[in-house]
Amino acid sequence: MPKVLVSDPVDQVGIDIISQVAQVDVKTGLPEEELVKIISEYDALMVRSGTKVTQSIIEAGSQLKIIGRAGVGVDNIDVAAATRRGIVVVNSRKVILLQQLNMPSPYFSPFPVTSQRQTNLLRVANGNGENLSG
Repeated sequence: MPKVLVSDPVDQVGIDIISQVAQVDVKTGLPEEELVKIISEYDALMVRSGTKVTQSIIEAGSQLKIIGRAGVGVDNIDVAAATRRGIVVVNSRKVILLQQLNMPSPYFSPFPVTSQRQTNLLRVANGNGENLSG
């Protein structure tokens, strides 16, 4: 089962939805050094504005496939470092679910992951549950 680290406070509803398809660990307020130590265990990282996702964190995330920001913008994420590692970075005011793994689920596409279709595996709500992926 994929592992997701939630490093900032997010609504319990979002955590409950992700928990249906992934193991979710909520560890808020961790300093960068601690995130660097543990991020290699996770496939996805969900943040808000409190966590600064630095190049060091991204480089330590050997299994990371996606970083999601529950909020507007990605100014607290080193997008260039993530891009170099092939990690998808997304943001939304209401990130409902983050996953970029090839596994059947009512929330995700059952099709294989390809670089051209990565964003199609994201279910991001715009307030009414509409799937915004292409």
